[in-house]
Parts: sequence; structure tokens; C-alpha cells
Amino acid sequence: MQLRENTILAGRYRLLSRIGDGGMGTVWRALDERLGREVAIKTVHFPPGLTTAERQELHERMLREARSAARLSHPGIVTVHDAFEEAGRPCIVMEFLQARPLHDIIRTDGRMSPARAAEIGVTMLSALRVAHAAGILHRDVKPPNVLLSLTGSGGAATASRVVITDFGIAAIEGEQALTRTGMVLGSPPFIAPERVAGEWASPASDLWSLGATLYTAVEGRPPYPHGGVMETLQAVLDDEPEPPRHAGPLTPVLKGLLTKDVALRMSAEQAAEGLAQVLRQAAPPPSSPPATAVPGDLPEAAPETGRTPWTRRTWKTPALAVSTVLAVVWAGFVVLHPPGGKARVRAGAPSTVAAGPRPANGPGGTALAVPDGWRREAPTSVSVRWSEPDTGAYLQVSTAGWGVPDPVEHWRRFQRSASPAVRVLRWSRPFLARGWTTADIEFTSARGSHRRRHGHGRAFTASGHQYTILVVAPAARWSGRYITLLDRAFQTLQPARL
Repeated sequence: MQLRENTILAGRYRLLSRIGDGGMGTVWRALDERLGREVAIKTVHFPPGLTTAERQELHERMLREARSAARLSHPGIVTVHDAFEEAGRPCIVMEFLQARPLHDIIRTDGRMSPARAAEIGVTMLSALRVAHAAGILHRDVKPPNVLLSLTGSGGAATASRVVITDFGIAAIEGEQALTRTGMVLGSPPFIAPERVAGEWASPASDLWSLGATLYTAVEGRPPYPHGGVMETLQAVLDDEPEPPRHAGPLTPVLKGLLTKDVALRMSAEQAAEGLAQVLRQAAPPPSSPPATAVPGDLPEAAPETGRTPWTRRTWKTPALAVSTVLAVVWAGFVVLHPPGGKARVRAGAPSTVAAGPRPANGPGGTALAVPDGWRREAPTSVSVRWSEPDTGAYLQVSTAGWGVPDPVEHWRRFQRSASPAVRVLRWSRPFLARGWTTADIEFTSARGSHRRRHGHGRAFTASGHQYTILVVAPAARWSGRYITLLDRAFQTLQPARL
């Protein structure tokens, strides 16, 4: 069956335009006529000359991609909606993103600053850690498989959400490998040396590829810029990468991730701290000391409603831009209307999410990086909020106890107690981030005549305290820049000491 525009697959997906071709398949922009939404559909290429067994292997690998990605819930991972076969051809239906591959951005715009690469790395690392916690390895992390979604149009379009795509050769730990003996899957400049040597892939292998990807972002070329495939693989196996010249404060992270010895390679926790350090160094010093809370007078407030305490959660993903006109007061989980009760959004008004970051004091003796120019407020003794002046979007950190030990149960209780105006879109399974047990949530809200809001949150336990980080913004202004904001807040947060 030859695919072309207006072809209908599975009785519901109308192909609109071809997005691109890759080694594993073709990606189409399509319309799900049943739900009325745009989606992306990936179909497999079967190269000529394959045996029946080899064609079946590609078929199984494509289905494995669907199973792998469907198990994951993270804003930094492309969401899989459906999988089916059409005339013997595996097809995967994914969320549609207006995005550019990191590879194309580097090629056309040149190398990135260390701070920008660190921001991208924070989200990539968070997504990989969620996958690894679920027993899933990517095995082909590289710039072409990192998408930067776009907001706006034309010259006003800006990169926002960072997403890892193409789990086409992902391996679920415990399943039989679908590779022929001696066959190495991946891209030579980004394959970890232990895999070149024929050893099993591991989460550390994905971290090596992450390091190679970030190296490419700041240097404009991969760490092993050799010509042929065999020369590159041999260099990965035997040679040290060329020292980076433009990485600046990112250099220690790159060296740590590109360590050949798996036992000595930088861990995910160490990489997270290293990336956070790069972002802290990039933050300009505050022009005046931020308002600070006296460390001893905070965390104790229980909600005046008498309900079980609620905390604010941190969302470590790429999609948080929510202006808050949500009034949910739940045992420390406070989402208040912006000053004046209304948030006027001027068309084309620049967001200050990209500004900053600057160090700030949070509730209960915490510290973190927040966008420069955002207004600080303390609605309760256990909660501090920073509001974006132009949009009414805000970042809020809470130290109020949840009343339950599990962050997922915390979000479930939030859903049960929330008003009908609040609609929970999804929450994640528990995962480890920075060594802390964490869970995320995404929701929308509409209250009275106020515009709809979009929110992302993360709840986690660190140093014996329960924390919630929340980002809320007008739904019409939502973009990946707010997810980056939440990620940055989470990565830079310094917990209070016991």
C-alpha cells in the first residue's frame, strides 16, 4: 500500500503531510477524525533485500517502541496514543509537535551556550531517569532524536519544550534482545564504548550518549568527528574525546558523562547536580537581597479548612506555563488568583520565563533559582510564590505536609478534593529524581468567568521534608518554557536541613 496525502489509516487517521524520513521509517502529520486532533504517525521502512526473518525483526522492533513509550509518562518523552498495523506495516500514533530536531538547530544556528545546553540536558536527564526507573533504555540518544517544540509562528516562533523521541531500538530490561549477533544498534558518534565492545547496554550507556549529545550542542560537532563508521567506532573504543573548547562550566559534566569506564562514569544524580550548578553559575547576582523568611517560623501551618494537608509539587518536564486563577486551598497547597483577581495577557507580550535565573529564598529555609523580575509573595507561612508580571503565571513552592507518605496518593487526594472546575489530565508513577521519590501531575482549571489555566506540579520528599512545586499559567500561553522553569526550580532547590 502506497501512502500519500488524504490516505486514511485504521479507519480514522487521515494523512495530511509528510514530516520527515529516517532510517527506521516515515513520519506523517495526520488528523484523528474520530477525536478531531492532529497527531503524528510513524510507519516502518522495510529496506529491499531483507529476509522474512529480518522483516519480522523490524516489525517487532517497531511494536517494541510502542510498548516502551506507552509505559512512560513524562513531558520530556513523546506521548504514544495508539499502535496498529496497516497492510502488514506497523504504525505508531504519537502526539504531534511543531518541533525542530536539535541536530537541525545546531546545524543551522550554530553551537549553543553552556547554559542553554544545560537547560536541555536537565529535561533530557529527567526523561531518561523516568525511563530507566521503568526498566526501559533508549539506546539511541542523539541530537536527531531530541526535539525542541516551537511556540508562536514565523519569526516569532521560539523553542520551548524539550522532548526525546524515537524509542525505536529501546530495550525493555528482561526482554530478549532483537538484534543479530555482533550487530550494534545506534549512531556511531553517540554509542557508548561498552556497547561498541559488545557489552550489554545499561542506563550508564544512555548517560554516555547524553554527554555526547550535550557536547555536540556546545561544540557544534560530536566528540569523535571522524569520517568513516569503523574509524569512529574505533575512536570511541580507544581514544579520549577531543577536549571541548566552548563548554565552559559544562566541561566537568561532559567529561564525567564521557568517561569510558562505566564504573567511573558520572551517575545520573551527579549529572543532575552538575547541570544545576551550570544554571546557578549562569544566574546573575541579585541586585538586591530577596525577601527572606526566617528559617524557624515555617513549616507548620495546617489548612484552615481542616482537610488533610496538601503540598505543592514540582514538575520536572517540558510543558509548564500556567497563569493562576485557580483558588484551591488545601492544607498548604495554595493556588491563588493573581493580584487584582484578573490576569490580563497582552498579545505578543514577551514572557520573562527566559529571563534570569536568580537565586532566591523559598519557604522553610529552602533556596532555589527563580526567573529574574518575577514578584515574590508569601501567601502562607509554608508557601512562597513568584509571579510573572505580564501574564500572571506563577511558580510556587510549598513545604506543607501532605498527610500521606506517597506523592502519588497525594495527587490522588488532590483530585478527589478539587472543585469540579479542576480537571486532572494525568499524573506519573513514582520515580527517582535527584535521589528523591517524586511524582508529577498535570491539570487544567476554569473558575467563574476567568480564563482556563494550565498547571504542572511535582511532589517529592527530600531531606526528611515533603515539598510541592507548582507552575500555573494561562492555558493560551502554555509552552515548554514553563516546563523548563519547573525543571530548573526542582534541579536547583536546596532543601531545608533537618
